[in-house]
Amino acid sequence: RDRIYYNFSSISRASDGVKTETGSGFAIKRVYIGIDHKFDDMFAVNITTDIAPVVGPNDGNLVGNGLFIKKGYLEVKFDPAAILRIGAAETPWVPFVENIYGLRHIENTITDRTAFATSADWGFHLLGTFGDGLVSYQASIIDGGGYRQPRFSQSLDVEGRISAHYKGFTAGFGGYYGNLAKDTTGVETFNKATRITALIAYQNKLFTIGGEAFDAKNFKQVTLPTPDEATGFSVFGSVYPVRKWTLFGRYDHIRPSLEGAPAETGDYVNIGVQFSPVQIIDFGLVYKHERVRGGTLTTSNGVIGGVIGGTFDEFGLFGQVRW
Repeated sequence: RDRIYYNFSSISRASDGVKTETGSGFAIKRVYIGIDHKFDDMFAVNITTDIAPVVGPNDGNLVGNGLFIKKGYLEVKFDPAAILRIGAAETPWVPFVENIYGLRHIENTITDRTAFATSADWGFHLLGTFGDGLVSYQASIIDGGGYRQPRFSQSLDVEGRISAHYKGFTAGFGGYYGNLAKDTTGVETFNKATRITALIAYQNKLFTIGGEAFDAKNFKQVTLPTPDEATGFSVFGSVYPVRKWTLFGRYDHIRPSLEGAPAETGDYVNIGVQFSPVQIIDFGLVYKHERVRGGTLTTSNGVIGGVIGGTFDEFGLFGQVRW
C-alpha cells in the first residue's frame, strides 16, 4: 500500500559524556508510492518507489531526498505454493518480521536498523504458502547490495525463510549467504557474509508479543582479511486496551563485533501510545533511547557512541498515512 512515515520530535545525542547534537523538527522519513497491475490470474507487475532522506557518505549529514525503486517486478503465479517474482522485490526476512511487529513507522526491525539485513533486493524470488496458510516460505537469489544499490558482481547471494502460523502463534527461521555485492572486478573478498535469524510470536485481538534473534558473520568484513561476528535480539509487545488505541514497547540488544570489539554493546528501547482515528492514519507518542558502550554503532538513528560510548534520545509524534 502507498504510505507516508512522518515524525515531529526532539533529539539529543551525546558522545563520551558530551552533547554533540540537539534539536527539534518535522521530518518525512519515507514515502512509498506503488502501482499494481494484474494482467490475469497468472501474471502481474508491481512498481513501488521509495522517497527517502539521503546523507553524505563522509559526514553523515542530510544532503537531500532521493527517489529509489524499492519494488519493480514481474510476478508469475503458478499456484499459491509457487509464486515467482523477477526484479526488485521484498526479501524473505525483514518484511516478514515487520508484518508481525506492526510498527515499522515507529522504527525498523533490529537487523534492518543495524544494517545486517535489507527489506528489498534485485533478483529472483520464489515464495508461497501451504496448508491454508499454515506454512509459508521464500527463497531469493539476489544481488546482495540492497534495492538502492543494484550492482554487477562476480557472484549472487542467497536468502531464505520458512515459517509456520497456527492459532495466533508464528515461528520463523531464516538464513543468508553471499558477498553482499562487494566481489566486483578488481576487489578481493576474504570472507562470506552469513546470517541466521529466528522469530517466535503470538497475536490475538488483545495483544501481540514476540521476539527476534540473529547471528551474523562477516557482514562488515567481506573485503577485510579478519573475520567477525555479530549477535543480537529484539523483544516487542503491543496491547490494545480499547478500540483505536495501542500501547507498545520494545527492547533491542546487540553485540556488533565479537572479534574486533568484544566489549562493545548497543541497547535500544522505545515505548509509546498510538491512536488510530481511522484505518489509514496512525498517531504515536513515542520515547526512544539508545545507548552504545565501548565504541560506535551506526543505526537508523545515525552514528551513536564514542571511545567510551554514547547515547541517543528522541521524543515526539510518529505516525503514518496509508491509502
